[in-house]
Amino acid sequence: MRKLVAFTFEHHSRHPDFIRLVMIENIHHGAYLQQSDIIRDLNITAIKELERLYARGVELGEFRSGISPLEIHWQISALSFFNVSNRVTFSMIFGDQLFSTENQSSLRQSVVDLIVRNVQK
Repeated sequence: MRKLVAFTFEHHSRHPDFIRLVMIENIHHGAYLQQSDIIRDLNITAIKELERLYARGVELGEFRSGISPLEIHWQISALSFFNVSNRVTFSMIFGDQLFSTENQSSLRQSVVDLIVRNVQK
């Protein structure tokens, strides 16, 4: 779980254009996604992998049961996405100290710890 969360945080940080594309699609109320016959199939693998990982953690007694893997995915995405999507406005209001290399590493670790604590038994 730690590796998955850290990877997602880093992936979002390294691909800000992807985040912008998602934001634009949301502005357009998913108009282009609605035209796609394959988008759900492309993304279901991420959920299936998270389901497998979560079930393994529950089986090993490390994760508490009753959490939706889709909800976990949402939480990981939300925390990773905001770091990129709101960087400009957040920096303008509060300063850009969170976006230094050192502080991004610290923030990534905080996100990892937050998600892991949420699923731990």
